[in-house]
Amino acid sequence: MLKESGAVTMLGQTSGGGACSTYPITLADGTFYQVSGYRMLSTCKNGIFYDIDRGVEPDYRLSDFSEFYSRDSLTTYIDSLH
Repeated sequence: MLKESGAVTMLGQTSGGGACSTYPITLADGTFYQVSGYRMLSTCKNGIFYDIDRGVEPDYRLSDFSEFYSRDSLTTYIDSLH
């Protein structure tokens, strides 16, 4: 939803996707878990609806996860984008 809004810039790698919504279930003993639901999240491009099962492609790719957790590396990378 954030990607499609055009109001954010995404950094990272393509997300895992998954088009089904999840539903919470709580058992009588308090055990909590989630299951896949029947509804699907979709996006519309050029009048055609696509489910989000393919994941979300970032605007800028981060190939090394160690840089994602390094504030200095991440700041240097973001500054280079402008």
